[in-house]
Amino acid sequence: MKSLKGKILRGFLIINAILLIISGSNYFFTTQTNKQTTQVIEDQLPILVVSEKLSVNIAERTSQLSIYLLLGQTPYMRAFEESTAESKELEKQLLAKSSTKETKELLERLNNWEVAINDMVFKEFLADREIARDNFRNTIEPLSIILRDSFQELSKTQEKNITANAEKVISAGERNSLTSVAIGVVALILGIIIAIMTANSISKPIVRVANRMRLIAEGDLTHDDLLTRSKDEVGVLIGSVNDMNRQIRSMAQEIGNVSQTVMRRSEELSHSAMEVNSGSQQVATTMEELSVAAETQAQSSSDLVESMGSLTSNIHNANSSGQRASHVSSQVLDLTEKGNEAMTESISKMKLIDENVKDAVGKVQSLEGHSKEISQLVKVISDIAEQTNLLALNAAIEAARAGEHGKGFAVVAGEVKKLAEQVASSVSNITGIVSTIQKETGEVVHSLNESFVQVELGTEQIRSTGSTFEMITESIKQVVDQIKIISHDLDNIASSTDVMNASISNIASISEESSAGIEETAASAEQTTSSMQEIAANAESLSSIAIDLDKLIRQFKV
Repeated sequence: MKSLKGKILRGFLIINAILLIISGSNYFFTTQTNKQTTQVIEDQLPILVVSEKLSVNIAERTSQLSIYLLLGQTPYMRAFEESTAESKELEKQLLAKSSTKETKELLERLNNWEVAINDMVFKEFLADREIARDNFRNTIEPLSIILRDSFQELSKTQEKNITANAEKVISAGERNSLTSVAIGVVALILGIIIAIMTANSISKPIVRVANRMRLIAEGDLTHDDLLTRSKDEVGVLIGSVNDMNRQIRSMAQEIGNVSQTVMRRSEELSHSAMEVNSGSQQVATTMEELSVAAETQAQSSSDLVESMGSLTSNIHNANSSGQRASHVSSQVLDLTEKGNEAMTESISKMKLIDENVKDAVGKVQSLEGHSKEISQLVKVISDIAEQTNLLALNAAIEAARAGEHGKGFAVVAGEVKKLAEQVASSVSNITGIVSTIQKETGEVVHSLNESFVQVELGTEQIRSTGSTFEMITESIKQVVDQIKIISHDLDNIASSTDVMNASISNIASISEESSAGIEETAASAEQTTSSMQEIAANAESLSSIAIDLDKLIRQFKV
């Protein structure tokens, strides 16, 4: 047998399956994006970095070789050799990341350039320095420029490739987002459809059962059985309602037949009793009616006395409760007024917080502007350091050409070059620090803006709550006034009830005395007609019960 639990679980399983599909698709798309990003970071970006480093390395070696040829000092030679060793390491890294034909040809040209330096510069330098310097100016230096341009071109190519791959990743991310949104919309629509189908399969049969139960409660048993194909708990419920409808209809028909029979028999019995008791019926009936009326009046008066006593007690209790409610309402009113004052103070505090947050946002934004100005100044200093470095290099070259007269100028140029390099290093550090400050300042501005929005929302909410407190205070004042009016009315009702209770007690005493006199007068008549009266009374009671039963049965439509 299918069950409601199974239907609900089936709907949840379908929704969970859809969610699993969404999660799987998101995982697939994310994995593809990560692969493309990893390829850029691990393959293409290192090629770009190494190409830039090789270009810089060639420029450094060219400069070091030029100074060595001019001055012939060993430190420049060692610096050249260290740069050459660094170049070899960079070449290995480049080959590890890129083994294309163009890369191999470029590295081969670099090796040929190094061989040419060894053959045309170092070997000739030992024999004739002027020839070595001419070879450097005419061959080595132009080749170094070409090599630097080639590595710069390789770097630009890699930069273009990285940009293209980044655009592909972004495009793929946008497609993935659209796909995820589409799948999510489809999942939402399917979930709504499944929820509606499941709810209808449960609610519609239950509504039919409720309507049928309402008809049964109204006494309408004429409808046919409810039809259903459901085998779950709802189907069992519909079957039970059908069985109950049939059984009540059959029972009503049988009870109707019995009530008709009882009515006929009671009428016959009453007619016979009236014929037998025709002689003494008038006197006995009159005295009995007087006795019954007096007893009924006495009993009713006694019951009324008790009821009035209970009513009086309830009224007094209600009056006491009303007074307590008035006292409690007054306390609630005081607390509400205090809460209203607290809300007013909270609103003023929130306004102060709002102004402080605005001031903080303005100051942080000003700090961000100053950071940008510092970045511009640092850029200017960096450009000056680069120009100073170039001027120092040119000065060293000119000092070398000047020979002995330019040695002092060469030392000064070297110091200026070192100072320019230190300035460039410091500028780089300052640039990093300023970038960090700008980033953190932006985050602080964003956070403060969000806090400012939340503070405004909180202020608006507190204002709304303050208005609500004012409405509650006004309503409680009205309730207190109404409770006072009710308490005053209950006092008046309690006084009137006491007077009424005394009057009813007097009526009960008189009714009991009248009943005793009538009973003594009718004693003899009751002894004569007691048997027939009992029969007649039973017949009348039976007839009355049968009539009431017939009325009840007629309420059902069978």
